[in-house]
Amino acid sequence: MIIESVTLNNYRQYRKKVTFKLGVSASKNINVIIGSNGAGKTNLSNAIQWCFYGKEPSLKEGIGFGILNMAEFTSLEEGTHIDISVEVEISHNNERYTIIRTKIIEKNGNKQDLLPFEGQGAQEDGSRLQAYFAGTAGSKPSLDTNFPATLINILAPEKISEYFFFDGEKLDKYFADSQNLKIQESIFQISQLDLLANIEDRLNNAIRDYRQEARGITPELDKIESDIADLERKLDDNKRITLEKRSSLDKLKSKKKELLNKYRELGGENAKKIIERNTELEEEIKNTAIQLEEKNNEKMDILLTNGYYIIQLTHSNIR
Repeated sequence: MIIESVTLNNYRQYRKKVTFKLGVSASKNINVIIGSNGAGKTNLSNAIQWCFYGKEPSLKEGIGFGILNMAEFTSLEEGTHIDISVEVEISHNNERYTIIRTKIIEKNGNKQDLLPFEGQGAQEDGSRLQAYFAGTAGSKPSLDTNFPATLINILAPEKISEYFFFDGEKLDKYFADSQNLKIQESIFQISQLDLLANIEDRLNNAIRDYRQEARGITPELDKIESDIADLERKLDDNKRITLEKRSSLDKLKSKKKELLNKYRELGGENAKKIIERNTELEEEIKNTAIQLEEKNNEKMDILLTNGYYIIQLTHSNIR
């Protein structure tokens, strides 16, 4: 995760809107912030942590000022309110996000009273936490209420935040605690993040492989569709031929019946011719029946041969 910029609005020393653009480079990924005591270096770190976790861990105990910039608070009229916010733009794996935490403060005498948010993004401390895609605050935030907290937990888990958000003045504490189990637990947490990153990479590789396979399958699907279209045409032809044969068979049977009736009526010298014609008709009927059976068998062969492709295409269409 890379922090690209931090925008503070009426947060502690920072009156109105102040934006810090951090240098982002593949060869230089360290930003050094220098300033005199009280200039706001620690509160810049506090602002990022407040934005992410709703906490200000480096704030000195017993401090009597509220989170709203005192100059802005003093200028407020009694009973009116104002927003304070911290906006952090981050990038990770070529994706960019903007995370914003906002509070509404009302002036009540010398007190900074909180007006808690309600609805989407509302947090237990009365603030509102939102996340935007592509680092564009002007776009609509994610409709998933849990998305901002989930995103933060993935990129910068609070459990190990003190090891990448810390006050340089407290370095001696970390050296003194170098044998502490707390560091070992944090290393374990970091290793789990690496494991999650590896899983993500594997999933991305699997998705890429599936897409490549899909591109390879497409020509086969086209061929299946073409084969099925040919099959349907053959079935239609067989249906037409079958109907024609059945019609011809019915006509032959009718003609046979007609001739037999004439045979019974005429008899004598014409009997032989009638018998011969009847024999011919019987043979035609037999041949027609054989052809009809062949066409039915051919239809079944086509269906059996291409059944697998028909099932696959039907299954694909259903999905």
